[in-house]
Amino acid sequence: MPLGIVSSLLHLFVSIYTFYVVFKVSDKIKINYKFDKDFFDKNVVMIHLPKELLVESKSIDFDRINENKFKDTITYFCVVLTNHFDRDTLNCFYQNINSLIVKDNIDSLDDLFNLTDTLGIYYNQDNSIKLYKKNKRATLYHELFHMASSYVDNNNMFSGFSYSNKNDDSKDFGDGLNEGYTDLLTKRYFGNVEVFESDYDFEILIASFLEEIVGKDLMEKLYLTADFQGLMGILKTYAYEDEIRIFIKDLDFVLKYNDEDKLNKKNIKILNEVIKNISEFLVRTNYRKVSMMDISDDVKKRLINSFNRKIDKHPGLLLSLDSANKIIEKEIERNKLINGYYSR
Repeated sequence: MPLGIVSSLLHLFVSIYTFYVVFKVSDKIKINYKFDKDFFDKNVVMIHLPKELLVESKSIDFDRINENKFKDTITYFCVVLTNHFDRDTLNCFYQNINSLIVKDNIDSLDDLFNLTDTLGIYYNQDNSIKLYKKNKRATLYHELFHMASSYVDNNNMFSGFSYSNKNDDSKDFGDGLNEGYTDLLTKRYFGNVEVFESDYDFEILIASFLEEIVGKDLMEKLYLTADFQGLMGILKTYAYEDEIRIFIKDLDFVLKYNDEDKLNKKNIKILNEVIKNISEFLVRTNYRKVSMMDISDDVKKRLINSFNRKIDKHPGLLLSLDSANKIIEKEIERNKLINGYYSR
């Protein structure tokens, strides 16, 4: 067959495939792009996770790992995790590591024609990781954390601080916090061996502030055991359940739509309001936590002020120090009213 005809046929194939991809993406955007109502409370569905899935602790099959192209990265991940965390915390890890499949997705048409921005994906259903594009070792550490914090119970899939259902995407919950905290841990434990470029800078920032409230060791354990209910239990000490649900869904909203190049002015305004709501939740929740601590009032003021100043240092959080202090003032007035009511 003449080279010109082959070239024409190849261009025709690429055009048809590109049209198909654009059509599918556009169709998905039509279904999901609900800026005016996605983040309101009536759209928030509370996910009640089952009790932690218990399995027998297993040894790691390093012989099987050595057969993989990325054996050095997987082995190092296993060594770091088992050195830092106890077996109970690594229950999901031991459940998944010996059946894990890691694929270098070089044969993907999306990768071949550069039609995807995806660096890697972990699939709960078959416990597999697919890697795309460059710097695959750095991406693999992130996906391995997903593997180490995931389990499947019938149609319900739990991963870190997120939930999804095989048959109903509308029930997906917690992806924003989960991706942010996954990248936070990836940089914390493997930033010394790889240079990481993240698509989750905002989510990492919010996860780090939340970790400051919850506590590092406890939040890491809750993540690795996929215990979102446990996280909810801790936060409910300082915040109302509706506040927490809205905070989690707001983070999901930002993860999905945080791209100003694709938004009009109205939608950017809504996105900014959501981001501000997230920041206000962190300020309120931290204030309530510190207020309950058995320390002097002067120390409380310093801790609260320090947290608010950290928020203020990040312009992307859209909350100034003055605005944060006004939130605290409202909380103080609220407490006075509550205390006055119950002291009658």
